[in-house]
Amino acid sequence: MAQLSPWMIPQVLVVALQIACAVHVFKTGRSFFWFWIILFFPLIGSLVYLAVEVLPEAKRGRLGIVRRESPRRAIRRLKEELADTDTVENRLRLADAYLEAGMKAEALSAYQACYEGIYRDDQRVLFGLARARFLNGGFDGAEKMLGELDRIGTKDNLHDRNLLSARILEETGRTDEALKAYEALAKVYPGEEASCRHGLLLEKLGRAGEARTVFEGILSRARRSENFFRKKQKEWIATAGKHLG
Repeated sequence: MAQLSPWMIPQVLVVALQIACAVHVFKTGRSFFWFWIILFFPLIGSLVYLAVEVLPEAKRGRLGIVRRESPRRAIRRLKEELADTDTVENRLRLADAYLEAGMKAEALSAYQACYEGIYRDDQRVLFGLARARFLNGGFDGAEKMLGELDRIGTKDNLHDRNLLSARILEETGRTDEALKAYEALAKVYPGEEASCRHGLLLEKLGRAGEARTVFEGILSRARRSENFFRKKQKEWIATAGKHLG
């Protein structure tokens, strides 16, 4: 059996990494744009893909498990820390915990308390406040916060901001705009929520055939995906299956 020359080993590793990233793009339904990045820039493209798409998702997953284990305990600890040291950073952490726990009124109040001074341009505060206002029915206020994020030019949470914008359009009766927004976002959103909401809105508008095509696409991608992706997207996969039922 032929052995690899020492100088060939790094090349083989780069190709292996390139293949692994390309397979991950396909199985998780990421934008096809990543294929070209990985293909034309084998090492740099793969490393950028890992940094932008894979590592943040893995980190969010680990943090999510911790939060789901005991959200009330986390909130109690954060409230104690805030009582000891009343800073905007501590208020923001508590606001995030409230939002994760589904305590939308408390989250809104906590984010609003962060919206002061230099933090009026902080993307974490603005996006948190946008989400909290939306969940509390303040669609105009949520849209205003998204506009502030656009004004300061940050690209953080861009896909989630676009999804929230589409939901605002739907909730305020601008259904044609919402459909276009969902359809465009579904092509690049790292998950199935945008696609599923697109299908649900089509169904609500009586366009059952188009909705069925969207839901079938979700289930088809789920069958080709790895277990971790199906677990992460189980709510939207289950919703698609139910509406195909």
